[in-house]
Amino acid sequence: MTVHTGMAPSLVDERAIVSLQWLVRLRWWAVGLALLLVAVSEIVFAAGLRLPPILGLLGIAALTNAMLALRSAERSAARVRLWCGAALLIDALVLTLLLRLTGGPSNPFSVLYLVHITLAAVTLGPAWTASLALLSIVCYGSLFVPLAGTHGQKHGMEDVAFLRHLQAMWFAFTAAAGLTAYFVVRLAAALERRDAELAAAREQATRNERLASLTALAAGAAHELGTPLATIAVVAKELERACEGRSDSGLADDAR
Repeated sequence: MTVHTGMAPSLVDERAIVSLQWLVRLRWWAVGLALLLVAVSEIVFAAGLRLPPILGLLGIAALTNAMLALRSAERSAARVRLWCGAALLIDALVLTLLLRLTGGPSNPFSVLYLVHITLAAVTLGPAWTASLALLSIVCYGSLFVPLAGTHGQKHGMEDVAFLRHLQAMWFAFTAAAGLTAYFVVRLAAALERRDAELAAAREQATRNERLASLTALAAGAAHELGTPLATIAVVAKELERACEGRSDSGLADDAR
């Protein structure tokens, strides 16, 4: 992640790889649920959706996710963040086009922009989160620009009160996106700092255990060596005393 907290590089790499794997799974679930919603809307409610472009957009999401899954064996944290960030940016654009085809700003699934922002805040860090939040705000605002033939927007745009309500929702979304991005990034950074401190404490405890083991080994070795050395010193002193006064002083020197 882009927040530098002193965490060991291996731990950061592992977290990025896990984030990639989870993102792939979540995107498969998102595509599957979107297909289920389209089927229910057409079969049960006869919504009359524009199926070819909708299915084409879901196909793009599935194709990009398949490409992302092929990168699941990537071991570089920087490349993993790049691929995850690109996938979330594509998701924001695909969601915008899907919303435009299915009701525009009146579609309640516009709240899914916050999901993308939260995922970026948890896994990618401040820079990617700010970029995705800005893109989501712009994309959501673009839904208020009417296009000819856009399904479900004409009636809503004719009602001024309803339009103002939707515009107020856009301002609320902007505030929510900013607050979500800020607090989730801060929370992720705090969790990283805690993980770094725990890793440092575990490493220090491991070093202390090794030092205690080495100290015990040294004390044992000193005891094993100290006993015969003390015995030798006593015997040598007694031998030196016994050799004192003799004509052959070499023995006393050797004992000394």
